[in-house]
Amino acid sequence: VAGCCAKTSIAPLDRVKILLQGQNPHYKHLGVFSTFMAVPKKEGILGLYRGNGAMMVRIFPYGAIQFMAFDKYKKLLNKRIGISVHIHRLMAGSMAGIDRPFLTVPHVLLAQIVLLDFCLLFFFYCDLMIFAYVLSGMTAVICTYPLDVVRARLAFQVKGDQRYCGIIDVFRSIYRKEGASGFYRGLTPTLVGMAPYAGLSFFTFGTLKSQGLKHFPEQMGRPSSDNPDVLVLKAHINLLCGGVAGAFAQTVSYPLDVARRRMQLGSVLPDSDKCGSPLKTLKYVYNTYGIKRGLYRGLSLNYIRCVPSQAMAFTTYEFMKQVLHLN
Repeated sequence: VAGCCAKTSIAPLDRVKILLQGQNPHYKHLGVFSTFMAVPKKEGILGLYRGNGAMMVRIFPYGAIQFMAFDKYKKLLNKRIGISVHIHRLMAGSMAGIDRPFLTVPHVLLAQIVLLDFCLLFFFYCDLMIFAYVLSGMTAVICTYPLDVVRARLAFQVKGDQRYCGIIDVFRSIYRKEGASGFYRGLTPTLVGMAPYAGLSFFTFGTLKSQGLKHFPEQMGRPSSDNPDVLVLKAHINLLCGGVAGAFAQTVSYPLDVARRRMQLGSVLPDSDKCGSPLKTLKYVYNTYGIKRGLYRGLSLNYIRCVPSQAMAFTTYEFMKQVLHLN
């Protein structure tokens, strides 16, 4: 319920972003603010929430797939690998959702297996938090991706120029015209984009934290509540560093989000034949619309959505480390 409320509160931002990323002909020449004003005038206030129903449907399996498998993987890791309880929790959460393969088409299932094997090997050589964050997100995304495609197509259509009548109609239409693979258009840039986003956000936050405490310990730091010998960032500095980390990671990975969205829209776009792969899509968008109005169109909306959440996420993470005496 909390997830539904949170997603509904930012649904207008997502609707406008989808319209801008896909270069919808009705709003093609408008900016972010102008589109916000134009949508209610043309489609009514509910137009800002078009496609939100599919997102609400997606939230429940997304969370359930992760959390229902959590205990099972925790017990499995505890039995097979002799590592600490904190690592058990992180890795169990990372792999939660792999036991829902029937939701995926065969080639995606194979990709999950290969990805899991690679990540389990890579685990021993990389930072555990980054590994856990990326893998847990990937598994949940893969299992619920068809609903994201459906949501994108519903959100892209405009009142008076509608191709679909609802969620079920979108499912039927995609399966009939594009086959099962149509539900996974844009999955590759989605997964590829998650790794640099998570990695860059953690790397940037860690760098800002370490360098800040090293050069400005009195201005930026304070003794940790669980270990006075260890300096931690002050709350407002934590928020600032988390926000900067989120903004930087978002900026670097955003073109992949544009590629994902245009591939998801598929046959809805008149130029869908030019968006067959991530590289082809990026090249086409760059050549046709340029950097600002193409690869980074709608980026400011992502700043509004993601920067505050990243700031809070890193601040909460640092706070919980003190609560759990991990410093």
